[in-house]
Amino acid sequence: MVTYKEFQPPDPLDQFIKCFWVLEKEYTCETPVENVLPDSYIEFILNFGSPYYIKNEGDLPRAFMIGLLKKPLPLRANGTVIIVCARFFPWGLNPFFEMQVQQNVNTNFDFDEAITKKIGGLLDGAKYDEAVMQLQSCFTEKYIRSGFDKKTVNAAARILYEEKGECRIDDLARMCFTTQRTLQRNFNSEFGVSPKSYASNVRFDKAKKTLTHNPFSDLTQLAHDSGYYDQAHFIKEFKAFCGCTPSEFAESIKRMSSIFADSKNVVFLQ
Repeated sequence: MVTYKEFQPPDPLDQFIKCFWVLEKEYTCETPVENVLPDSYIEFILNFGSPYYIKNEGDLPRAFMIGLLKKPLPLRANGTVIIVCARFFPWGLNPFFEMQVQQNVNTNFDFDEAITKKIGGLLDGAKYDEAVMQLQSCFTEKYIRSGFDKKTVNAAARILYEEKGECRIDDLARMCFTTQRTLQRNFNSEFGVSPKSYASNVRFDKAKKTLTHNPFSDLTQLAHDSGYYDQAHFIKEFKAFCGCTPSEFAESIKRMSSIFADSKNVVFLQ
């Protein structure tokens, strides 16, 4: 059984957070792996069920973040995970966390233990909406206390996201009234990747979402629409991020759609 639900953030959190979401999912010895693919967001995760782990059981705490990936990240579990998450835009972390985000998994940060216990109690009772509201309230209070001023690097990340990665770095630096060198240094310090690398994340994310919703998409047109120079560049970058070619990914979505269409054991809450 899988239960998944997304929640849109209220104002002003929608400037920083794409969505909140909850997941309850059982992992078995036959299906122990959740293969997290790169996208253009940073995930903040609170897990109140069986712990996720990467190599050895116990190597991931209850609270962790997944940064801007460059390749698939396999998370493993044995049992039922019950998680509540906030999907941050990369420029959105600053008002809420004092940390420098690294690629892959981040665990070096503090989160209110009292709030964590409240959220855990609500999830134990399957009160998903109330658990998310508790997390929203926590971040709203943090935002109010922070007195946050947007930094140049956050503006650059937002431009890249809104332009779907189709912006030259020299143009981006001019729009942000800074130099390429300064922008690259500060961007890498804040997000763990260069502006060019994040633009690649955004392009891949757009292509991946398109194929997920329509695996029958014309791949040549998709490469053009997603901002790739040519088909070869599209295939090379997609495979680097995903571990498979666009056509192989599309075929996997077709197979999955067929399985979901026939399954009676998967429940998605709207």
